[in-house]
Amino acid sequence: MNSDIATRGARIIDVTPGSPAATAGLTPGEVVTKIEDQVIESGNALVATVQSRTPGASVTLVFTDTSGNRRTVEVNLGTDQGRQSSRQRAQT
Repeated sequence: MNSDIATRGARIIDVTPGSPAATAGLTPGEVVTKIEDQVIESGNALVATVQSRTPGASVTLVFTDTSGNRRTVEVNLGTDQGRQSSRQRAQT
């Protein structure tokens, strides 16, 4: 795994079954590095970026999977917008 890529971003700690992240196929251990044109460098940046989007919007999310591969997926944002639960689950 490319440690330079894996150390930047927001590492996914937990994915709630049925959530937008689960529906998009995201799993614990993956690292979110970009949403649309916004670079994600921390858990706080991920939460702020998600909260700045309209609930239900579709966004392009770039992440590094647990094998170190860069992947892209479309995610339809939920109505919670990551307010409390994502702060607890996203880690830098």
